[in-house]
Amino acid sequence: MSKPNALTAIIGSLFSRSEKPISEKLSTEEFNAFMQDAGELDARLSAQGQGNEKVTADLAAANAQIIELTASLATSAAKVKELTATLAAVSAERDTYKGHYDKAAAAGQGKANEDENSRGSSEATSYNAHALEVFHKTHGKA
Repeated sequence: MSKPNALTAIIGSLFSRSEKPISEKLSTEEFNAFMQDAGELDARLSAQGQGNEKVTADLAAANAQIIELTASLATSAAKVKELTATLAAVSAERDTYKGHYDKAAAAGQGKANEDENSRGSSEATSYNAHALEVFHKTHGKA
């Protein structure tokens, strides 16, 4: 009965204390079936180990992403707090100017048809009076 070296190594690694008693007590067919089962078991364990390594790597990547997103969330929360404070300051300033505007609008509501030149003043401004005087000197008084 010739045993392949790979299978002997599998048996030696999986069943180190019982390799020789197993090979002596089983017939060739039984031993070959046992070796085939042991080979399949070794392949499955190896595949499981590779799967475990992949899952471990995925877990490490997910943990790194969680740390990155947590830091990003903290930065965003600080920015929201800063922008909220800025909004409150700008809103207070807007309310101040809106108060001045509303007061001026209420004061001018009854004088909609007036402007600075027509508010009870029949005199011309100094500039207009001078211009009128120059016109009369040049063209004669009409």
